[in-house]
Formats: sequence, structure tokens, C-alpha cells
Amino acid sequence: MIRPRTRHQIGLAELLGNRSTTSNPVVSGITMDSRLVHPGDLYVALSGAHHHGAEFAQQAVDAGAVAVLTDATGGRLTHELSLPVIVVDQPRHAMAGVAATIYGHPADALTMCAVTGTNGKTTTTFLLEAALRTGGVSTGLVGTVGFRLNGVALDCVPTTVTTPESTDLQGLLAFLLEEGARTVVMEVSSHALVLGRAEAITFDVAAFTNLGRDHLDFHGDMESYFEAKASLFTPERTKHAVINVDDPRGRELVQRIGRHSGMELSTVSLDGDAACRALAYEVQPDGRTAVRADLRGRILNFSVNLPGDFNIRNALTALAMVDAIGGDLELATVGLGQAYV
Repeated sequence: MIRPRTRHQIGLAELLGNRSTTSNPVVSGITMDSRLVHPGDLYVALSGAHHHGAEFAQQAVDAGAVAVLTDATGGRLTHELSLPVIVVDQPRHAMAGVAATIYGHPADALTMCAVTGTNGKTTTTFLLEAALRTGGVSTGLVGTVGFRLNGVALDCVPTTVTTPESTDLQGLLAFLLEEGARTVVMEVSSHALVLGRAEAITFDVAAFTNLGRDHLDFHGDMESYFEAKASLFTPERTKHAVINVDDPRGRELVQRIGRHSGMELSTVSLDGDAACRALAYEVQPDGRTAVRADLRGRILNFSVNLPGDFNIRNALTALAMVDAIGGDLELATVGLGQAYV
């Protein structure tokens, strides 16, 4: 996984809130994969479907790990290790904040943009990336298709995971910041929200595209699936929400957000009443769709290269997100016409 070249160093006791440990080694990285341990890493040993990460703790130690973070079961499996083993009730959730601290809280120095929903996440992030880059904003992208900086794919092992584990994500954000990124656009999956992968990040703007029947093998039922998505839209997680109100779950989410204080809201609709809506749209002879939009009373014209009404809505969502973070809307409309997925 990608890490920054400059490695922060922090004592284990300070990292854990001055918690008493048998020794206080210097920590400079974190991973939950024993095969990817670097010297100075904190190794996070989690319980898996078939094995517990603690079973591979010695391999992590041999590679240079200086401490282990695990649960009670892992603590029992690692009691003979000659290095500090920190046992917590929920190591998966704890490691997000620990990883952020190890890498210097990179998200705090970036404008963070999230997109969640069943469909349209990848397309909307690509549209938003193009809109921002055209406005001169150095932009990183994190999602299903991989990781990019200013449109160039980063050299790393491909993954099918939409949102990386927090240990990897924080390192990636630190790398993007080190490389000059000002804004990061990322897909945030329901799995990531349940598993705490995006914890320790407060998003400047987050968008909800829609909710369909998907991932019920993981969530169990539609209500649990929706609640996973909805958990992103609280004042503690997101400063400004952009919600598609053409989707019934989006309308439900708007009602919830309305009960929160300290959270800004923009709504999006293809042709209904919303802060960002299409006044007219027409497919051109070259296959592009010309769109005339109203964004909070400002009339904007743009085109998209992607077919289908749903992609017009995705483009409107990206435009509303640019507006939410104070971006250049005129240049953003040019970028929307240059985006390809």
C-alpha cells in the first residue's frame, strides 16, 4: 500500500494517550497485514473469517513491527511476544484514530469530499475530480477503480475494495498531501462505514446518490443498509451534505438532516424542486447531453459525455459539491464536459 516518504515518529505511550506500556518504542507506521510490515510499524491483529491476525504476529515482529494492537483473543495468542501488546475491545475502530495520529492527521489539511450510494459513486467522483482539476485544484481520487492524483493512476497493487482500510487510507492521504494534493475525492461504501474505515475523517462535503437493493448479504436487510449510509450524514462526520431528492431514501435523509444543527444541506434533482436542478437537457447529434441547470438561482450550462438521465443527476451532484466547498463553478462546468469514466 502507498505510504508517505516522510515518516512521522511518535512514542507508543503518546500514541495511545499516554497509556502505560511495558516499553515505549517509537512508532512510524501501521498495518493490519503481516506481509506488509515495515520496520517501526504498529501491527494490528484482527479476527478474520478463518484466522486471527495474531496468528501471524511473529511474522510481523520478524519484519520489524514494534508493537501489536489486538483484541482479547489476540492478546492470549501473543502473550509470549517480547514487545508491547495493547488489547482493546474494538481494535478495528480504534485503529482509525491511531492511524490518523501516526500519519499526522492528513485529512485535516485536505478538503475531503465523499460520495456514497448504491449506484453512481464512481461516476460522480470522476465528474467531481474533473470539475475540480479544471478549476486548478490538485485533486486525489480514491475509489473502486484505484487511486489517482490529478488524473494519473498511482503505482500500487490493484484492489477491488471501494474504500481502503483505515490503516491504508490514512497513509494514502498522507502521501497525496505530500505530493501536493489540496482536495481528495473518495467513494465511501456502506461496508467502510460499518467497519470504521472512514472514521477519524470529517468530510467537508458528502453526497448521497441513491439506495437500491445491494449488499444484503453483508447488511442483512434494507434498513440496516440504509442506516449504514445514513451514518455518514451527521455533523460529526460531514460539514455539508448533498442529497439526491429524486430518491425516496434521499428525501428521508433530508428530513433527518433537518433535525441536526450545524450541518449544511444542498439538494439535487433532475427536474424537481431542489437547490441544484436541471432546467432543460437534450442529447446532441454527437451523443453529448447539453444541460441547463439552476444552482441556487445561478444559471449554468454544461455538457456531459455520459449517456442516461442518471448521469445528468450525477453531474448535478458533482456541481453541487463544488459549490459546497467554494469552488469555481464556471470552470467546473467545463470540467464536467471533459470527464470520462
